[in-house]
Amino acid sequence: MKIEVKKINETIDLNDIVAIAAKIFCAILLMTVIKYQSISLFIRSSSTIILIAGLILPKLIKHPLFWLTVAGFNLAHLFTNYFSSANHQFLYVYYSFIFAITFMHKEEEQEKFLKDSFKYMFIVVMGLATLHKGLSYFYWQGGLLYDYILRGGILKYLFSTLDPNFNSITLENSQKIELFIGNYKSIGQQLGLREPVSWAREFARVLSISVIAMEAILTIMIASSKFKSIKHWLFLVFIITTFFFRMENLFLSTLSLTGLVLCPKENDTITKSYLIIILYFLSLSVLNLMPGFYY
Repeated sequence: MKIEVKKINETIDLNDIVAIAAKIFCAILLMTVIKYQSISLFIRSSSTIILIAGLILPKLIKHPLFWLTVAGFNLAHLFTNYFSSANHQFLYVYYSFIFAITFMHKEEEQEKFLKDSFKYMFIVVMGLATLHKGLSYFYWQGGLLYDYILRGGILKYLFSTLDPNFNSITLENSQKIELFIGNYKSIGQQLGLREPVSWAREFARVLSISVIAMEAILTIMIASSKFKSIKHWLFLVFIITTFFFRMENLFLSTLSLTGLVLCPKENDTITKSYLIIILYFLSLSVLNLMPGFYY
């Protein structure tokens, strides 16, 4: 047992946040290329081999060329599937380049560069997301989340507990939408959907405004040198709350990784919390499981 522990410690230093972050991000990317069928076979197969090699070989994952190659495959996928790619797949490209540049620095400078880069990336991405939602009348009036509710896309377990007819109504709505979208005669027409609960529209509006407020607060807090612990607890709450609404496990893993990198080393509890939820999200992806409250 002692020999095995020694080998693990030689492979990766548990205090080396740069190496840990690189390994986790490599695992997230590996799960992405395996799960997303829209990624071309060449990119999927090539990326899988490279990413597995990165996870196995500790020196490879710290080489800039490894990350430039990974970034190249991510870019190739975006160029071929630009309009169908998820938002976080663009983030994968940025982070791949960040890791490449990080490992171009001297070892003693890598952690600071990675933390600064992740911080600025968080501020830009979360800030723009807040601005985009705030300027979108459709979003802050609750239109997007209301649409999810009508389809049974969020909080299905909660709503079906409150109203036993919820599932049948949302199923009917989903079928109507599918037929409506698939019929060219629907162009210019309107589709009437049943409201599964009477207070759904108001709930969606309050929830949308809450999301905008939370994202704005997090952007300001992360940009500030203050609130060292509270901003990370708030970010953890944001990630976990988002999980209850949308099961975007790989995206949430990436958000959690961002928090892990930005978390002060002395705050061991928050660091472990980030690691636990990252492992949980990745486990759900690997096993293709869905928690009970989604059914």
